[in-house]
Amino acid sequence: MRALNELNTGPMADIAFLLLIFFLVATTMNGEKGIQRKMPPAETIGTPEPHPKRNTLLILVNNQNKVMANEEIIDFTHLHSEIKKFVLNNGDGTCDYCFDSSQNYNSSDNPKEALVALDVQTETSYETYVAVQNEVSSVLSELRNELSNLQYGINFEDLNRAQMKAVRAKFPLLLSEHVLRLN
Repeated sequence: MRALNELNTGPMADIAFLLLIFFLVATTMNGEKGIQRKMPPAETIGTPEPHPKRNTLLILVNNQNKVMANEEIIDFTHLHSEIKKFVLNNGDGTCDYCFDSSQNYNSSDNPKEALVALDVQTETSYETYVAVQNEVSSVLSELRNELSNLQYGINFEDLNRAQMKAVRAKFPLLLSEHVLRLN
């Protein structure tokens, strides 16, 4: 019988380490989809005052990704116009910058009071949830852009900080979220 020579495994460990480094560097990671929001600073407040129902646009999304706005099932393509109509409503007549607004007394008083409440079921797809969030954001972006073009003659993104703050104060993002859990 012949004795077996030992196998030098040092170079094999080096090669495995180099392959590991190569794949770590060469692999691309897919970024996660998400919603970019700047959260307001935490405040210590007492019991919040109830928000009047007429100033609240309730958007429900069920587990089949059907959208309901103010207790009516609507097509997703109409959601943008429903949100815009609600925010621009000049129910109390105090909004002098509400262009193309109706004065529906059963809807929001003015944009500073218009709260969009989003309720989704836990089975709602993430894509639908993000799409509804994007509609709310796009309506506010559109309204802010229209107002900045009216008042300053330039797009919202081109305004200075003070002008942006003034436009945001007229069209604030009032969004409430809640997840409905079913038994």
